[in-house]
Amino acid sequence: MISGTITARRGSQTLVKGLEQFMDRTAQALFVNVKKYTPKRSGLAAKSWRKTKQNNFEYTLGNTQSYVPRLDKGYSKQAPRGFFKPASRDTQRTNRGRFSK
Repeated sequence: MISGTITARRGSQTLVKGLEQFMDRTAQALFVNVKKYTPKRSGLAAKSWRKTKQNNFEYTLGNTQSYVPRLDKGYSKQAPRGFFKPASRDTQRTNRGRFSK
């Protein structure tokens, strides 16, 4: 019974570590994709993206440029449908089946 408890803890620790790694890879992939899909005129909007780790399972992607929300609504001819949804879709496609590996 004691060995079962230890095994369960070890298994849950392994699961948590795997989940943390998955979240880190996902956040990094989304960060790269958002930068890739952000319209580039001068390149300032794409260069202004920042990724911040809040805790083990929470990341924040932010951009300090005031016009970025407008770009994401389709203002740019380079990205008439925005850039965040395509970046998210691309990240989801990349991550399919990744956690179970």
